[in-house]
Amino acid sequence: MAVSSGLSSGEVHVIFGVVSVASATKNDGAFVVGGYATPFDLAAACLCVGGAVIALEWSENYGTPVKSTSLRVVSNLQGGAHAVARDSRILLLGGVSACFEAAMYAFVFEWTPSLKVEGAPDPPYGEIFSIMMLACMCGTRVFGIAQRRVKPDRSTRVLLLVSVAALAVPATTAGPTLCVLSFLVFEVCVGVYFPAVSTLKSNLVPDAIRSTVYNLFRVPLNLLVLAILLSHISTRVIFLASVALLVLAALMQHRLCLLLLHADASAEPKTTTTTIARLDDRDDDDKKPLYETADV
Repeated sequence: MAVSSGLSSGEVHVIFGVVSVASATKNDGAFVVGGYATPFDLAAACLCVGGAVIALEWSENYGTPVKSTSLRVVSNLQGGAHAVARDSRILLLGGVSACFEAAMYAFVFEWTPSLKVEGAPDPPYGEIFSIMMLACMCGTRVFGIAQRRVKPDRSTRVLLLVSVAALAVPATTAGPTLCVLSFLVFEVCVGVYFPAVSTLKSNLVPDAIRSTVYNLFRVPLNLLVLAILLSHISTRVIFLASVALLVLAALMQHRLCLLLLHADASAEPKTTTTTIARLDDRDDDDKKPLYETADV
């Protein structure tokens, strides 16, 4: 619905950030008033309101009718797998997406345990979460400003390097203050990541097989997240694994930048050659000087 309403990917993530901040603040107050179950009751009420809006305002998208659904699924999978195997840029982009988002989901599960200090009261998780969502929203706005001068593949490479430095802090230190600051930096990178990678996906993945390719990207992502969370390792080791995934993502993104740069460079001479050929194909009568000097 956001796409059909003319909202860009960056604007959608800004809206999500505002909603997340409002939800965190509301639920923190509800917890103080009503206990552990009250935030879930409020979430159920919000879901009911959202369901009513969808039922009343959205129209059903039935898609293109086909005779055999199973044949269509097999055909889509074959087309998506063939596109990924044929175009190394799509394969690299899928690897970047899987590695970064696996590190991000590991961070989602582990940021609260990393802030606990033995013998000290629990930190204000609601306020910290709200600040992190604001940082994510700021990252989205940073991408909106930077995209006028910086290509999304290059901004993605920069954010991956910054993400490596950000998650290296909780992997090497136990100070809660430094961890919170590094989490804010990482959330800014998350805010830049989603619109940047969405732009790259729309540029590289064909429309006809886009949903299939995106689903293929989810397979390694889910495997990585399960491997991290089911291994029963310490929080610090999980952050180290996340740093390793981000380093791998940065290397793949650097390779993708080189391929895109080579593609842009190889496309420029073709335009020049075509222009010269068209000039040479003119009739002799039309071959007049393109620039004439006037006698003074």
